[in-house]
Amino acid sequence: MALGLGYLSAGDLALARKKIERALSIAPESASAHGAMGLYWQERGENKLAQIEFELALDIDDEHSASNYHYGRFLLEKNANAAPVTFYVPLLQMLILMRVQGLMKI
Repeated sequence: MALGLGYLSAGDLALARKKIERALSIAPESASAHGAMGLYWQERGENKLAQIEFELALDIDDEHSASNYHYGRFLLEKNANAAPVTFYVPLLQMLILMRVQGLMKI
């Protein structure tokens, strides 16, 4: 799945989709894989499909910080009222915990 995200960030959408779909076939209950597919669809401009994938990711794991972050960003970009704020809370909690544990410097 990480390979798919790498191809996505490099702009190779066809290969990114192939790798992400492979990850989903291996682990269909992976919040990470569904979040990655959400990013893929978002990059393609397929906002309805992106939203479905982000929501699937969060249905699987509502505390998955990457999916919360990307879905929140997606909603902000799509101007979906104040809903994105709720998706940043788990990310902020994780960052605070990492700071408290000395795993991250701010």
